[in-house]
Amino acid sequence: MNFFKGVLLFVLSVFVLELSSQSAVCSYKYRKRITFNPGQVNGSNDLVDFPVLINIASDNDLRTVANTGHVENANGYDIIFTTDDGVTQLAHQLQEYTATTGELITWVRVPILSTTYSTTIYMYYGNSAATADQSTKNTWKTSYKGVWHLDNNVFSDASLTGNNATNGGSTNLGTAKIIGGRAFSGAGTNYVQVPLVGANGGSGNGSITLWGMVNTVVASTYFFGESTTQTGAGYANRVQIYVGDGAGNLYLGLGGNHTLQTNVQLLSTATWYHIFAGPPAARGWAPILFS
Repeated sequence: MNFFKGVLLFVLSVFVLELSSQSAVCSYKYRKRITFNPGQVNGSNDLVDFPVLINIASDNDLRTVANTGHVENANGYDIIFTTDDGVTQLAHQLQEYTATTGELITWVRVPILSTTYSTTIYMYYGNSAATADQSTKNTWKTSYKGVWHLDNNVFSDASLTGNNATNGGSTNLGTAKIIGGRAFSGAGTNYVQVPLVGANGGSGNGSITLWGMVNTVVASTYFFGESTTQTGAGYANRVQIYVGDGAGNLYLGLGGNHTLQTNVQLLSTATWYHIFAGPPAARGWAPILFS
């Protein structure tokens, strides 16, 4: 089994630019235009079917009608997204909505995020006939082998794969990088466990991304993976991202013997880090770190 320690998610900043009183979708009274800055699209190639995070802390327009806003459904079910044509609906997964403040946290599958031009989508809201949750796991492509928001003691897989996790002693973290997450204490004493993914019990190329923060730097503090004392064929596909020397150095290891790439990054305490591990290096996983 793989052990995941951290909050797994994919993040891209967005900017809500304008409110329109007219809508190309007949049943909806309002819409907002959302524009993605190409300078914030990582890499040199356009991103295809990318699940972007839209995180709006508060918006008076997105409050419910009962709270002087324009959203009709108390759960935010009458909030949808379309491409820039204002008609073609996009898959989205609603993670958080607060009727009294207009807080909205949702993931939207955008067909193309350009690295050259601004990408525009629309958010529609205000439809009294929309009473069912329009969220869908199709927000995540089938290539996603697991998505765990890990918010408020929820361990279910948000993707189509169905790799639901089980808790191994971690505690709920009410305020994390995006809503909630998990808190871990002690070396190897608690974890979040998910099934193996991929062919042959998890072998093959893949990538992992998570947000993690260390409050106190001690030896063998793990964001993700197994203890260095666990070896053998049963751990051949393990990946570990851990603070291993008590000084805050981030290490990356792969395989039963946990061969390490050392001095990847010196971490500061009480700082959220976005960590990505992907396969381009022939010997294993090449890390990229964002703070």
